[in-house]
Amino acid sequence: MEKIAANDYGVVITPEIINLAADNLMKRRDTHIDSLLKIMSDPEVRCVIETTITLSTTPFSDVLSKEENKEESKAQIEESYNYMVQYLLDLGLVKKDGITLRPANLIYASVMMRYITQNILEIIPDDVVGKWMDRTKIDMNGLLKDFQKWWPERAERWGNDYKEAEQQVLLSAYLLRVVNGGASITMEYPSGRGFADLVVEYKGNKYVIELKLKDNEINCEKSIAKILGYMDKLSADEGWLLVFDRKSNKSWEEKITWESHATESGKTVHVLGC
Repeated sequence: MEKIAANDYGVVITPEIINLAADNLMKRRDTHIDSLLKIMSDPEVRCVIETTITLSTTPFSDVLSKEENKEESKAQIEESYNYMVQYLLDLGLVKKDGITLRPANLIYASVMMRYITQNILEIIPDDVVGKWMDRTKIDMNGLLKDFQKWWPERAERWGNDYKEAEQQVLLSAYLLRVVNGGASITMEYPSGRGFADLVVEYKGNKYVIELKLKDNEINCEKSIAKILGYMDKLSADEGWLLVFDRKSNKSWEEKITWESHATESGKTVHVLGC
């Protein structure tokens, strides 16, 4: 951090600086970061970390039993989960925020997200890097329209069984690939009215993104009202609501949609079918 800020202790630590520091630490593999990555290679630890970063509502016992094919009772799996949580708390890798677990600091959060998304980053084309960015803003509409083209192939890879957190991780990986360290991407961003699913920060602009699952019978109006509340608190004029249709028999041509909803106050929420 001192090298990035050129030993100027008056420099404001921005999300971009945090991002760059996390990238450098991942590449250098200092002892404590190397230890963190080794710990995360444990499937049970990874499950805890993934639900910590994404705040997935998929029960940990369901995730673990599916991924590990364990024939343990739910009570045994929950006991294992509680043990892992305490283990990560003792190591100082996560902290409790009320009843919620979160990464202990922004650097750890950034490193953890990069670790989770690293395999996905490798399959995202190089030509998307910086494609929708200029010196002052991100063309989020263009970026997400391209994501809609990329998404069906990735979704087909997991069929209808991909977990609730996966689309958030996949979208985060896509965003990370595009911004390539030039912007900050935060999962579960504190907005003052709850936590927005994803917020991209670039050159003082905040891009608010919410994700919903259509098989959860979402109320679109309620979801739009929710994201508008986040936008108000974050001084954003545009927001994006991505609705993932996992279980219908519709073709991808029918699932991939885009609708824009403007408010009297001049704000716009784009609703994307995925």
